[in-house]
Amino acid sequence: MAAGSPSYQTLAARTHFSIATLSRAAAGNTLPSREVTAAFVTACGGDVAYWLAEHEQVRSLLGYYSPAPGAGRALSNPNRNLSTNPNPSPTPAPAPAPAPAPAAGIAQLPADIGDFSGRAEQIAFLRSALIGGADRPGQAAIAMVTGSGGVGKTSLAVAVAHQLADRFPDGQLFVDLHGMGPLPRDPADVLRTWLSELGTPTDTQPAGTDALAARFRGQLVGKRMLIVIDNAKDSSHLSRLLPATAGCAVLVTSRNRLAELPGGVRLDLEPLSEFDALTMLGEVVGAERLRAEPSATAQILHACAGLPLALRIAGARLRARPSWSVATLATRLADQSRRLDELRIGDLAVRTSFEVSLAALPPGAIAGADPDAGPSPSPSPSRLFALLGLLTGPSISAAAAAALAGIDEDQAQETLETLVDSYLIQTSGPGRYHLHDLLRGFAAELAVQELSPEEQTAAVTRCLRWYIHAAAAAADHLPYRTPRALQRALPKIPPYEAIPAFADLDAAKRWFRDERPNLLAAVTLADAALPGPEAHALALQTSEYLFAEMLWSDQAELCRVIEQRTRRIGDIAGNAQALSTLAFALGRLHLQDEALDAGQRCVAAAEHLQDPRILNNAYTAYGAALVKADRPLEAASLIERALEISRGIGEPGLIAKDLINLGLILRQFAGPAEGDRHLIEAVRIARAADELYTVAYATNELGTSQRDQGNSREAVRLLTQAANLRRTIGDHTGRAESLLVLSSALLALGQHADARAAWEEASLIVDDVDDAYLRRLRADLNAMFTASAPSDST
Repeated sequence: MAAGSPSYQTLAARTHFSIATLSRAAAGNTLPSREVTAAFVTACGGDVAYWLAEHEQVRSLLGYYSPAPGAGRALSNPNRNLSTNPNPSPTPAPAPAPAPAPAAGIAQLPADIGDFSGRAEQIAFLRSALIGGADRPGQAAIAMVTGSGGVGKTSLAVAVAHQLADRFPDGQLFVDLHGMGPLPRDPADVLRTWLSELGTPTDTQPAGTDALAARFRGQLVGKRMLIVIDNAKDSSHLSRLLPATAGCAVLVTSRNRLAELPGGVRLDLEPLSEFDALTMLGEVVGAERLRAEPSATAQILHACAGLPLALRIAGARLRARPSWSVATLATRLADQSRRLDELRIGDLAVRTSFEVSLAALPPGAIAGADPDAGPSPSPSPSRLFALLGLLTGPSISAAAAAALAGIDEDQAQETLETLVDSYLIQTSGPGRYHLHDLLRGFAAELAVQELSPEEQTAAVTRCLRWYIHAAAAAADHLPYRTPRALQRALPKIPPYEAIPAFADLDAAKRWFRDERPNLLAAVTLADAALPGPEAHALALQTSEYLFAEMLWSDQAELCRVIEQRTRRIGDIAGNAQALSTLAFALGRLHLQDEALDAGQRCVAAAEHLQDPRILNNAYTAYGAALVKADRPLEAASLIERALEISRGIGEPGLIAKDLINLGLILRQFAGPAEGDRHLIEAVRIARAADELYTVAYATNELGTSQRDQGNSREAVRLLTQAANLRRTIGDHTGRAESLLVLSSALLALGQHADARAAWEEASLIVDDVDDAYLRRLRADLNAMFTASAPSDST
């Protein structure tokens, strides 16, 4: 109601949840998930933290008046990382009331952590697995909690074990195997200790690990015991500690995946959700203190990356320093180069937790440092992890990592998978990897400590050169390609050996979609780290894709980096080129003052150089900014000068584009006939030169002009041609524009069904672009559909 009672259709569009899901959430019959609640509140502009706190209170009340969560039932909505064996236990029936534990029962569990919070789904999953699997003949129920250091595996395991203690009346055994440390516990020593606890004197225990294991299994026959094995190194490290009798259950934690351990279920524990992280921090610091500084609290949550250890340390530091504001700690954590130094208190340190995982990695060979050298032997996993700290993109492919390390892709993938199995990096799909922010900071520290400046530069150079030539290979498939401009810097950059090949446009676009944020980060890195042409060359290749997909915000960000760089090094031609693209992108983002400023500076640089192509580009860019600023007469004057230059150069594609731009401006103040005359000439010239992108562009504008003049049937003919041609050449964003204008022309003819079909196809494309014009056009058409009932279904 506070948001103005938006419709469920509007909320669905804002949240990406279905209308049915949102209406159920508001009906009050069931408690919606936290994700739906957060999305619903966000879509209404509400206070998400407040509503999620209300959600938690209701959930707690429901838990109080209902059976214990997870007891005797399967997890209804499991986390995507909750993986089970191929033959999971059947969902158990409701369990009988627990029997009280005898006074003499063994109780070795550590104390539960007082500020433990969240993990409701994971707790339910583990409870169900351990209770439901504890009655299978000849096999104990086994559940494994695996994950990175500091993610809260032990805290979760201990919390679950305490909840289930009364289900196992014969007691609970606990051991920390120190599997990642330099001196892991010997299973034989653990077995001797446990046998003593179970009543077998040391002097009567057999010799040898296998004999001890057999005696241990025998001692557990007929008993109901819960065994918690913390910090296991691998399956062989704990296999002899497992019982083989029904009624017992084993809960294992490890920083390795333990994929080879049979007969159990595994939970890959991820960092906490934002809500659970906020709850945990509030348990330590106090919710009122956090609510008083919501922005600073959000910064701390971001810095801690959902890692319970980091949150506990940050909370403990605030609690120990009541004179600090929350913003004080947020500011100290904002510097990523010092973040791990700040996340330390007493014996707790995030860095130490990461160092333990790093030290447990296997050794390997050392890679060479020459950026032009061929592949070297596989580096050690720890060295590759340090190399990853040199990059700033959110993810990396195995192919890019191979270039970074100077090895082949198979070697890189094998080493990366070793890091995945140790939870030092994560995989987001086949051949693609990422680090969360705290581990990225740790890797960056290692890079400085373990790699010489020459090795760092060599690795970054290899990787950036790979990105440049891979992007160029992908851009070769794009419908709008300007080889002269894009290839200008490539001869100065030696090609990397393993450049990917792209079968078609779809494959090239998939690569660009996956790599887009990494390419933007790589341009910034190249600008900061390398003195050569790499930054500008990579920006040129990436810009082509951003233009084709109308990703104007990214385009503007990219151009700002290159504009500043070219100005700094005195590259006037490069500066004019960056300014021209920047002016166009800013205009499409409706940042008119900035677009005009960039356009003016672009013209000044171009007129200083007096290069015809650069001048043509500058006049066109500034003219586009003037059109957006509603100054068509000034724009027409500039485009006429650009057309004069392009006719002098004699390049048909350039002439046709200038004719289109001039025709669009003249249509505003000289009438549609004058504008269409230039568009028709542009179509003729472009078609003769086989410039299909330009043919489609001009045909689309002719169709738009006919629609505006009320000639709807001719408009439909021309716009259908444009849409079909744009589909043929792979110009999907251009096709979306043609389909939207076609939809309006069909609507004018009363062909509502066809108009709606064109609108829906275009709408799917518009969702993926960053163009205000297309979004506004789609919204205007949708309003027309809503306001008018179809009078003709033909």
